[in-house]
Amino acid sequence: MLPSCKQVAEKLSENLDQPLSGGMWLKVKFHLIMCRVCRLYGKQIEVTSNTIKSIDEDCEASPEVRLNVENSYRELHVKKNDS
Repeated sequence: MLPSCKQVAEKLSENLDQPLSGGMWLKVKFHLIMCRVCRLYGKQIEVTSNTIKSIDEDCEASPEVRLNVENSYRELHVKKNDS
């Protein structure tokens, strides 16, 4: 059975930190083939992640600042999915 949109959003976020297992990645990919909204969300979090990484490379932010940004992003993601 394919994962729901909420599950796919969670898995895409998790995939930023650690690659998904082969079976789960395959289920997510099949869902993405069929769901335009999740594809757009996946692109959005990829752009956000790359932006944060590029800022990190350009700026000498303290580990505390980086952690605060990452935590804020995750909190927003959780709130969005709980709605």
